[in-house]
Amino acid sequence: MKNSRIRNCLAAALLLAAAPHMRGDGGTDSDTASSAPAPPAPSPAPSSATAAPAPAQAPQNNEGRVKVTPYGRVELDGIYSSRGTNPLDPRQFNGYSTAAGPEPNSSSTFNPRFTVLGLVSNYTKDDQSVQARIEFDFYSTDQANLFTPRLRLAYIQYSKDRTKVTAGMDWVPVASLLPDILDFSIMGYGGNLWQRIPQVTVRQALGKHWEVLGTVMRFERGFTLQPRPYVSDPFNDPVKMPYLGTRIAYQNWGAGGQGLLAVSGAYRQFTVPSTTVRSRSDLVNIEWVLPLTKGFHWSGKLGHGQALGDEFFRFGQALNGVSPIRTTVGYSELSYSHARWAFASGWGDDDPNNKDLHGISNNNLNYKHNQRVFANTVYDAFAHVKLGFEYNYLRTNWTNGDLFTGNQVMASIFYSFGQEEK
Repeated sequence: MKNSRIRNCLAAALLLAAAPHMRGDGGTDSDTASSAPAPPAPSPAPSSATAAPAPAQAPQNNEGRVKVTPYGRVELDGIYSSRGTNPLDPRQFNGYSTAAGPEPNSSSTFNPRFTVLGLVSNYTKDDQSVQARIEFDFYSTDQANLFTPRLRLAYIQYSKDRTKVTAGMDWVPVASLLPDILDFSIMGYGGNLWQRIPQVTVRQALGKHWEVLGTVMRFERGFTLQPRPYVSDPFNDPVKMPYLGTRIAYQNWGAGGQGLLAVSGAYRQFTVPSTTVRSRSDLVNIEWVLPLTKGFHWSGKLGHGQALGDEFFRFGQALNGVSPIRTTVGYSELSYSHARWAFASGWGDDDPNNKDLHGISNNNLNYKHNQRVFANTVYDAFAHVKLGFEYNYLRTNWTNGDLFTGNQVMASIFYSFGQEEK
């Protein structure tokens, strides 16, 4: 019995001595400290060749990583127009404004078409990356309440070091600055040249502020300079050569790094539809963003060219018969942002050369002068929800001598998510 008590005492002493080394995931430092004093700190290992070798590292996976992200915007626009404000695209009369048209009646609508859905995939490996993007909105040509998706963007972009190569349907890379306007037309026909178009574009950054690019771009076969009846069969499309374009930009300077000065140009030769006449289209454009303060900017564009049609959102404005129409276009804008509020106001003008319009007479397609004034505000209401309000004033001199003015008021609510582009 006495030997048994001695063995029990020895076992208890051994357990108490080993307690600091027996604590598992359920234990705490305070539990250990209450059981036994902490053991002495180990002596530092000598810095000699006899030190234990470091454990071998697992082999690194040098394969790239792919990330796929959905994004988009859900939007509802309430629009009131004092008269017909979209004579240049009457199929979308309830969606946006292009000019003051001959229709004298006022109208209003709720428009959900500017809802956008997209998907972007990014792959990165070492100093190289590839991005693929596809994006839709609902500005198809269907009747009201039958909205089908319409392709906006579909491109692949490869990047390495300071070089980017884009292949697919993206925003026009020349004259690419856009005004801060809510109307879906983005001042098309009213001083701003823009479009989303199939292209191959190479961009090269030089130093901290410079970027140069070269591009080859055009619409798909059958989407030509003029609407029907000039080309009724896509396989008879005589426009073979794409636009060749370039842009040189000095950017990322001034307050907030928002400064921009850029000059760009584009050129192509073509055969006038339904003829054998050879002609050309060209454009020279300058654009700027001057950051007066961090939140207050003056921006704009000014361009001159001829035969500027579909590729620059000027459908039906390129030719007078077989002769190209020259035009001067531009806009100027002041914008200010502070806290949750953003404000913008601007004026734009599309001014074709009247000599090139000789013989054209209508009040729903060709104009001598098309101007727009806009003012808007956007409020960041909650999370991803924003509220917008915009006023547009349109003044159009038509080739038949008519002069119309129109007013459009729009209120918007939209929820954005993911990595939506402008």
